[in-house]
Amino acid sequence: MAILDYAGTTLALATVPLVATIVVLTKLVAFIPVLVKWRKDEETSTAKGVRVPQDEGKVAEFNELRRRAGSSA
Repeated sequence: MAILDYAGTTLALATVPLVATIVVLTKLVAFIPVLVKWRKDEETSTAKGVRVPQDEGKVAEFNELRRRAGSSA
């Protein structure tokens, strides 16, 4: 019977690293979308900050105001 106790203990101890490995791999797989989003954010960022979509009407209005201010100065 001692051999069965030894086999059971060995099996129990062997499952601990197996379960830990499965948990770690599950966490890594769950983290992949975060890495993909971070990479996309890095590709769309500039040195000054993240680019934001701009309203063309507001951009034209701002450029017109800059042009007027430049011509009066």
